[in-house]
Amino acid sequence: MGQQTGFNRVKMFNLILANPIKNLLDCFQAEISNFMPAPITVSHPIGRIPTFFELQGLAKENGVQINGNEQIGEFSRPQAKGIYSFEKTGDISGELIVEHTLGVITGIFIIASRKVEVTVKSKPFLMPEGALISKIFEGLKVFCAKFSPLD
Repeated sequence: MGQQTGFNRVKMFNLILANPIKNLLDCFQAEISNFMPAPITVSHPIGRIPTFFELQGLAKENGVQINGNEQIGEFSRPQAKGIYSFEKTGDISGELIVEHTLGVITGIFIIASRKVEVTVKSKPFLMPEGALISKIFEGLKVFCAKFSPLD
């Protein structure tokens, strides 16, 4: 019994030393890949809520397919897809999934009268939070600049 325990410890020690990062990630892959301490929310002011037809034109310019109408639908492009709905309040909300080389990012968004908000619900463990926030903020900045208030 004592030899068996010693053998297992030596074997485990050798396995861990052989490739410590790979073995650690293999052991905890499920836990690590979906671990996120709290959702990340990034928002940016917007002058007005875009119309469906404006969004449809912007989507076409950026290689995004929209299958839907002024009430509900889905959108997709390589490595990204989602759903959207136009609410009775006039807001636009939805969910999205982005496939990144490090893993999958999931989130929700809302376009309201004064701001656009994106909340990341899950991200790859190895993806730096600061870089993700920066990338989302820059995207929102460009998007929101297209929809200044109507005079």
